[in-house]
Amino acid sequence: MDISRLITRIKKEEGFRSESYWDDAPGGGGGQYSWGYGTMAPGPGATIDEETAAIELEGEIWESVEGYRFVFPVDPPGLTEARQESIIDMLFNLGISRFLAFKNTIEEIRHGEWTAAAERLKGSLWYKQVKGRARRIVQELDTGWFAS
Repeated sequence: MDISRLITRIKKEEGFRSESYWDDAPGGGGGQYSWGYGTMAPGPGATIDEETAAIELEGEIWESVEGYRFVFPVDPPGLTEARQESIIDMLFNLGISRFLAFKNTIEEIRHGEWTAAAERLKGSLWYKQVKGRARRIVQELDTGWFAS
């Protein structure tokens, strides 16, 4: 896994906002105030500079890596860098508690059933809400290659 590539990817997906904003959580379940590169803000009207936001982002990405290792203590069969980074991206996007709700998808991934997991995700509310990012994640899970 290339953490710098993952940081660049998530920065691009999230974009930077210096002022906090209401962020409806993907997949339902409410939302939160976010800022910077999609990290949790203390509340409305808060601001953050880009350097601090990058530090926060890296910390949250490492939390997502830990979440990956918690859910998948043994790497699934057929795991590629693209698949692993896609799962970590999804964990970052959803958070561990919402990710764990994808029980059937997680089991398919654990067994290396990548196409089945990708197809299952296509039917989710998360997939409908997150759109481009979700499509890229699903494509990478299915093919094992980075989407261009």
